[in-house]
Amino acid sequence: MRGANLSGAGLSQSVVGRCDLHGANLSGADWKDVHLSTCVLTGANLAGTNLRSADLEGCNLKGANLEGCDLHGLKLHGLDLGDLDLRGVDLNEAKLRMLARR
Repeated sequence: MRGANLSGAGLSQSVVGRCDLHGANLSGADWKDVHLSTCVLTGANLAGTNLRSADLEGCNLKGANLEGCDLHGLKLHGLDLGDLDLRGVDLNEAKLRMLARR
């Protein structure tokens, strides 16, 4: 699914593991309560995506665009945040643990 166009996709409450979404367009998608485990999201466009209460355990978000994302209650365990710009992103009640910044 590398480079896929999933703009506006509804994957709410899905469980996805070990996927490669490098450079994918996921803008405006509804991923509320989704569980992504060890997925590659490097360079992905997640602008405006609903990630409320999502679990991104072990995912790599290096260089991803999170502008305007709803990250309220997001679980970020073992996440690689390299080159990630979180300015203006709502992290209210987000659970941040064991984050890597390279």
